[in-house]
Amino acid sequence: MSFAERINKIIENQGFSNTSDFSKHIGVSRSTIATVLTSNSTPGTNLILAIISNFENINARWLLTGDGDMILDKSLENSNFYKKQLEEYKELNKHANLIIDVWQKKYEDTKEELEELQKEVALLREQLKLKGKKGKE
Repeated sequence: MSFAERINKIIENQGFSNTSDFSKHIGVSRSTIATVLTSNSTPGTNLILAIISNFENINARWLLTGDGDMILDKSLENSNFYKKQLEEYKELNKHANLIIDVWQKKYEDTKEELEELQKEVALLREQLKLKGKKGKE
C-alpha cells in the first residue's frame, strides 16, 4: 500500500468527508496533501509529524512503511516506544528547521553581497565612461 493510499485510509477511518477538512485538522496545506496523493511523492517530516501528532491512535510504523495495523492496539497506545518515536520526529523536524534557517541566512547574505557588487560594478562603469569622455576631449 502506498503512502497516498495510507493517507486516504486515515481520512476515511477518521471520518473526514474530504482532504480539505483533513488538511485543516492537521494544520497542513491542502496543496501538500494533494501533492502527496496525486504524485505519490515522498512526504515531508512536517506532514508525518502533523498526522502522528493529531491522531495518536495511528500506528506511526504503519504510516511510514505500511507494516502492521493502522490503528494502535489500546495496550500499545500509551507505550513509551511510540511516545519516544514522536519525540524523535519532533527533534528531527527541529534540526531540519535549523538547517533551513542557516541556509536562508546564507542566501540572504549572498544576495546582499551580490547587490553591493552590482552597485560597485555600475559605479566603476560610470567612472570608465567619464574617463573615456575626458580622454576624447
